[in-house]
Amino acid sequence: MDEARRQQSVDLCIEMLAEKSVHMRRTAAWELGSLGDRRATPHLVAALEDSDWECRHYVVMALGRLADPMTIPVLEALLAGDYLAEDGGGIAGAAPRKLADHLRDDILYAITCAAAAQATGE
Repeated sequence: MDEARRQQSVDLCIEMLAEKSVHMRRTAAWELGSLGDRRATPHLVAALEDSDWECRHYVVMALGRLADPMTIPVLEALLAGDYLAEDGGGIAGAAPRKLADHLRDDILYAITCAAAAQATGE
């Protein structure tokens, strides 16, 4: 895909993150990770507050694929805070326990990817 086409795709997916349809938001998050363009990072970080846990999960996986070092503090804060709390203290309420455990692993993986990119200067 040429750069102009890729930029159009990134722009479209960023717009889709704000759609009412949860399926559109999930697809947008997934595609932004696949496109690998770090210009999407701030939009994905904002989408960590999506009302749908599965969309949030896709966002975390996309951030792992982007491996942007700027996300390290944000992801570490998710782990340190109540984002995955069983009592529903997080902004999306309680995540199902199995999803929260899986999401914790994916957040750790995303941090690892971002730290590796930082160490290599990517």
